[in-house]
Order: sequence, then structure tokens, then C-alpha cells
Amino acid sequence: MKQLIHVTFILILLQYTSIKAQSNLNLIDYHEAVKVISSHEYENSEVTVIAIIDGGVNTEHNDLKKHFWINKNEIPNNNIDDDLNGFVDDINGWNFRDNTNDISNYGIGSWHGTPINGIIGTNNINSLKTNTLSTNTQLMNLIKGNSVTSIIASLDYAYKMRKLYNNSGGKKGAFIVAVNCSWGKDLLWASDYPDWCAMYDKLGSVGILSIHSVPNNNVNVDVLGDMPTTCSSNYLITVTNSNLNDEKIYDAGFGRISVDLAAPGNSSYTTLNTGEYGYFEGTSAAAPYVTGTIGLLYLLPSDSFHTNVKKSPAETASLIKSVILSGTDPILDFTNLTVTEGRLNAFNSIKLLCDSLNEEHLYKTIFEPFRIISTYPNPAKDIINLQIESSTDTEADMHIIGIDGKILLAQNPKIQQGINTITINLTGVLRGLYILRLTSNEITQTIKLVIR
Repeated sequence: MKQLIHVTFILILLQYTSIKAQSNLNLIDYHEAVKVISSHEYENSEVTVIAIIDGGVNTEHNDLKKHFWINKNEIPNNNIDDDLNGFVDDINGWNFRDNTNDISNYGIGSWHGTPINGIIGTNNINSLKTNTLSTNTQLMNLIKGNSVTSIIASLDYAYKMRKLYNNSGGKKGAFIVAVNCSWGKDLLWASDYPDWCAMYDKLGSVGILSIHSVPNNNVNVDVLGDMPTTCSSNYLITVTNSNLNDEKIYDAGFGRISVDLAAPGNSSYTTLNTGEYGYFEGTSAAAPYVTGTIGLLYLLPSDSFHTNVKKSPAETASLIKSVILSGTDPILDFTNLTVTEGRLNAFNSIKLLCDSLNEEHLYKTIFEPFRIISTYPNPAKDIINLQIESSTDTEADMHIIGIDGKILLAQNPKIQQGINTITINLTGVLRGLYILRLTSNEITQTIKLVIR
């Protein structure tokens, strides 16, 4: 079953700038991708929508409730289909299981849908608090049932709303760019479900990519089957699960033909249905990292890109899939197990998108020559992490110096262009106050370091 496994949670309110939340994002170079967006002034009036087909969501969660899609062409609770799309009072989406407009699952939310919303939405929103994503990206929730009929109906709703948006010049419908589907049906074949498979090309024709997770079992779907993983479509992306060490999670499906790439769903720190925050895992957690990256790509500060989106939505969606797959980091653990044999890298994808538009300047000029962005934890005990920004690939001299001027620890970390996280082992360094000095290309940065 493709369900997100709830491992544990921490009943404290932490921002997504915490170490827990950032680890997976650091791995896929998400912050570098964010900087491409946030480093350039750009006004984009289009509200990008991510549709999430799942079991509902806690609509009162503090990190989510301000970011749900609102159908502005529907008057709430008047029992009239104001926008003539066939659904009455579909303010935030639709419940295809119960045929109502209630996306909250009778007010109790969903242990599965709420963390999916969090991985897609709040990681982006908190990474771009001062930029357009907090106001220009919204989450549409669609509740499906277990039947294939309800699955097709959910997908068709997204199709109709994007088609309505396209045909009305943005006055109606919703600018849906991706549908996240962290679920599926095991041991089934595309050849037995032609109507279901046909939905992905149909969605792609109006500009929507569909992102699906693979089974939470160590199975070769090319051999044993899976739906919709075995469907063939230029607009379908299938995702398996990896951990922070870039290893394949044992209980995660694979397939050299049918599974596109991996994403680090393991140890995902996200919104819980309780209103709190905690860890979730499984292939269900991997897919939203891809979906969230797609949402970020559609915020590229480029007039030519947004012109293409309006003129050629299907071709744009195909391009986005191409840069997602071509931008993966090659990972040894996925050799012969996926189409790309790699793991998602958001920065690589946004660079490829810029290159396709001949707008390389959007990412080549955004990084400072060399600086320490942050250190954590500080005070430290066994380890300390440095976030370092550099405009070029370089080597650095790192020293930890005592108050008597003696060098207690020396390293020569390799720094890559972008934002780097360097972990320093402090084992053997006594408690006290120190200076951490980092030098590269005649630029020196120093910080005070407390070891406890």
C-alpha cells in the first residue's frame, strides 16, 4: 500500500528553519533553487495551484490554513454552482468519496493528507516568506475514494479546472500545474485500465503534470505491476524513496522502465493532522518533494517562460518533466533501478530550465563570493554544521582556534557553487569559547563558537 508511514512526532512548535525540517531540502539543493526565485524582483499575477488528491486535510492547521486554494468564482454556501463547472460550492476543492465540498474529512482531517500538504506547501512557503510563493501558490485538496471511478473523477476535476483557466484567460478555473498522488494500487497493469492511464495525457494536454508514489514494498513494478506506475505518459512522474545518505529505502518499489527517480522522503519533518509537527516516511513522503519543486519552477522570474506557459501549456509541462528528470544527481544505489538512476535535485532542474530559455544569468549571478550563512547548533557539543555560500567551486581552510591562539582543529573542506552544508566533528575538543575561521580566495570569515 502506498501510504505514508507515521513514525513519531515531537509536540513542540518549530519553524521550518530548524535542522529537522531542512535536512531533506539541503540534500536536494532546494535553498539554491529558492534563491534563484527570491534574488530577482518579478511581479507575477498568476496564482499557481498544486492539487493534492488524498484523504483530506486538517484545514485549521496554522501552517496550512492560509494557503488553501479558494475558488473566487464560487459564492460560499449558497447551494448554487456559480461557476458552472458542475460542482456546487466547491470553495477549496471537492470530496469525491462523499460527493460533498468538505475537504476536511468531517472536520477530523487526514493523518495522510495533512503531512502531504505540509511537505508541498509549508516547506516552500517558509523558504520564501518574503517572496511570491506565500501568496502566489495555493493548495487545492481533492478527496478520492478507493474505487477507480473516484480516482478518475478526481483527476478529471483538476483537468476541467485547468482547462477552464486556459480557455477563460485566467478568469475562471485554477492554474493547476501539478497533481500530487501519494497512493496507487499494487499488482495491477496499465493494459487493464486504459481509461485511468488516459487521464495523464489528458491532464498534460492542458499543462498539468501528475506525480505518483510507488509501492512501500521492495518490489520490481516492471515485473509485478502497479497502477498507475506502469502507465506510459509524458506527463506522469513516478517517485521512489531514499534517505539522507542517498540510499534506497528497502521497502520502496523500483523499476528500470516504470519508476522515474528517487526523492528523500525518509525522515520528513512536516505538518501533522494533530495540528503539531513531526516525522513521516514512506514513498508517500517522497513524491511531494518532486511536486513542490515543480511548483517552485513555475515561479521562475522570466517573462519568456510565463509567455510560454500561456501559449503552450502542454509543451511547458513536458519541459518541466524533462528538467526534473535530467537534473537528478546520479546515485549509485539506484543504478538499474529507475529511469534516471538518480535523486531529485531542485537547483539542477531550475538551472536546466534557465538554460532552455537562454537565461543563465538568473542563477549565475545570485551567489555571494564567499560567506558563512549560519552555524548550528551553537553552542555545540559533538558536531557543528556550517552553511556556506560561494559563487564558485573552491577549497577552504577551516581552523578552530582557542583563546590562547592555538589551532585545535584544521580541515580543508571542498566548497561548491551555491549553498553548502559542512559538518565538523568536535570530538576531543574541550568545553570553552573558540573562534572558527574559514578562508577562501583571500576572503576570511570568523564566528564565535561555544562548545559545551
